[in-house]
Amino acid sequence: MKRRIIGLLALWMLLLCAHASAEWATVCNAKPTDRLHLRAEASSSAISYGKYYNGTQVQILSGPKNGWYRVRVGTGNGVCEIEGYMMAKYLAVGNAAVQDARPRVTLSSSSGSVLLRDFHTGSCVGKVQSGTQVTVLGVGTKYLHVLTDSGECGMAPVDCATPRLEFSSANASAEWATVCNAKPTDRLHLRAEASSSAISYGKYYNGTQVQILSGPKNGWYRVRVGTGNGVCEIEGYMMAKYLAVGNAAVQDARPRVTLSSSSGSVLLRDFHTGSCVGKVQSGTQVTVLGVGTKYLHVLTDSGECGMAPVDCTSPHLEF
Repeated sequence: MKRRIIGLLALWMLLLCAHASAEWATVCNAKPTDRLHLRAEASSSAISYGKYYNGTQVQILSGPKNGWYRVRVGTGNGVCEIEGYMMAKYLAVGNAAVQDARPRVTLSSSSGSVLLRDFHTGSCVGKVQSGTQVTVLGVGTKYLHVLTDSGECGMAPVDCATPRLEFSSANASAEWATVCNAKPTDRLHLRAEASSSAISYGKYYNGTQVQILSGPKNGWYRVRVGTGNGVCEIEGYMMAKYLAVGNAAVQDARPRVTLSSSSGSVLLRDFHTGSCVGKVQSGTQVTVLGVGTKYLHVLTDSGECGMAPVDCTSPHLEF
């Protein structure tokens, strides 16, 4: 037993020394407003795991080789760490002073808390109360890599953050609006064409955000409804007079419903293809963005968006 304890202590000391001697670098883009890709491979065409802000520290695993470092991004405690490649010319190795450009955002959810998830497995690694401010290390297509003030690291859904941060530069400069009916109990049609007689894809509640694609023209905006991550997004037309453009305060009238099924889970489907884009356990509460004839456009507390069958919801909402 004594020999085993001595061995464990030696291993612990070895790991401690290895961490202490690790080489670190800091993201240092030439322009503080730029972000640095963390790539799956040492190539500018490789998949990007996210874009990271100046001031984010990374652990150097190897390199530089052909202009790239293999790095690990995270707090160094093994929780929600991501390994990949970053261009060497945008990393300040050692203790170089770099102006911190990592933004602060507020995480919010109607459920009262926001789950932080592991990048690779999606499993929950932490939870913060709604209204908590966190520091953003990097921005992915669906999630932000965030750090809490107590040192927890994890992935938070993009649509739970205020202000909203986007992976795409084009989306970052996109103009957004919020459904704002004169009567909060009314809903706003998303039409297939810029006409009140065109097919309606659904009626959307006050508080639903839409991305403006063009307009206004003849009293209509062409818009995209969804979370901005490409999953279950719907494009169409909404009347301009019922949209509040920009960051105007609009009372949120989006209802909460419970999804239930005898099978034990409810599938979320893509609007256009009908393919499965997610699944929630029976008894899960979700936020309703809009109501169609057969499906509700819903948003889960973990940031998943999809179409849920009307007859799986309680209370029952009608088009």
